[in-house]
Amino acid sequence: FPNVDLHGSVEIPAGTKSIANLNVSLETRDSGALRHFAGRAEVMPDGSFTIEHVPAGAYDLDVNPLPQRFFVRSVRQGRADALEAGVKTSGEGAAEAVVIVLSSMAAEIRGTVQTSDGNAACGGKVILIPDELGRFGHEDYPEGEIDGSGKFTIPKIPPGAYKAFAFEDADSVAYRDANEMKAYEGEGTAVEVAEGE
Repeated sequence: FPNVDLHGSVEIPAGTKSIANLNVSLETRDSGALRHFAGRAEVMPDGSFTIEHVPAGAYDLDVNPLPQRFFVRSVRQGRADALEAGVKTSGEGAAEAVVIVLSSMAAEIRGTVQTSDGNAACGGKVILIPDELGRFGHEDYPEGEIDGSGKFTIPKIPPGAYKAFAFEDADSVAYRDANEMKAYEGEGTAVEVAEGE
């Protein structure tokens, strides 16, 4: 199939000044395959962007750099929820335009982690794993470092349902793998996050 240009627009909250140096990028989302970068475009002052020469496929979309408290509220491609289904190009004519809606009302969670003997944890990470596993594409899940007194802060959290897990060595856990996480299922804490909390 021939490559196509993907057009789109970014909508920011009313009353917000334009966000400088904003970029939209695509990365393949094929399950079990190595991810491949598929293109990037700068967002123009009017909010429009065009990613040129995109091969046919399904892609996760990333918007960066976002200011503090901003997150991607929704991505629509026609009637489809592209956060869940991915941005799609077929190579059979022009791709449907993408509309990205940003919010400046990301939530923040603060808390404390204790060890099994009741002492404050020292080091590690708390990671929020979304119930909607497709929600973050290839982006990192919300996470916060645990300090020497067991305290942590997780900023820029999109609203939704999560389970919070504390890992001493998060790099050694394949926490994006649902099968891998079955071994930790009883250790997670359910968290419901509303916009702006």
